[in-house]
Amino acid sequence: MFGGNYRRARRGPDQLGFPHGRNAASKMRPLFPLLAVFAITFTTSLPGANLRVPGLKRSHASKRTMQLGDWKLRIVTGNFSRDVVCHLADPKHHIVYAAGALGFHFRHHVNTLGAWMRVDGGPAQRWQDNLPELTRLRVPMDGPSLDNPTDSTVWVPATVLTDANRITIQPREDRTPRVFHLRGFAGLRDIARDAGCTPEGRFVP
Repeated sequence: MFGGNYRRARRGPDQLGFPHGRNAASKMRPLFPLLAVFAITFTTSLPGANLRVPGLKRSHASKRTMQLGDWKLRIVTGNFSRDVVCHLADPKHHIVYAAGALGFHFRHHVNTLGAWMRVDGGPAQRWQDNLPELTRLRVPMDGPSLDNPTDSTVWVPATVLTDANRITIQPREDRTPRVFHLRGFAGLRDIARDAGCTPEGRFVP
C-alpha cells in the first residue's frame, strides 16, 4: 500500500497534467495572460503595493477643503501653474463670497430688485443703497434677463457685515423675510487669505 502511494507521488509532470520537455514553453504560452492577471491581482492586494496603470492620468490640481461654523472653503491649486482659485460659501450654497461681497441666493424665479435687508437687529434698508460700493468692487450682478436682472441674488458688501451674526432679507414685498447665518465667515475668510486667496479676484462664486 505504501509502495503504491509512493510510486504515484513519484509520477512525472506529464502525468500530473503539466507539460515538460522541449514543447513545454509552447504548451504553457496560452496560460501566460492568465498568470499575468493573477500576478497583478496578487501584487496589488499586498500592503503598500503601488501599481501604475498606463493611461491613468493624475489630477492636474490639488484641492483643500475646510469648514468653520456655517461656512465651507475650497481651495484649488494648479500643479503646473500654481494658480489659486478659492470658493467660500455655506455648505448648501445659499450664500457665496466673491469680489469682496456676499451674494444671498433665492429661488430662480424670484426678482430681488426691490429687496430689503436687516443686519442683526439694525434698521431695515434697501440693498440698492449699496450699489455704488458693489459697482466699485465689480461684483458680478448681471442677471439672465430683464425680468430677473439680479439673478435672484442680493449682494451685500462684506464691510457692511463686519462682526454680524446674521442678516434678514425680504426679497420682495409679497415674500416672507429669510434669515441667513454668518457664523464662521470672517474667520474662514482670514484663513483663506493666509492660504493664498489674495487678491480678492481669486474668490469665485
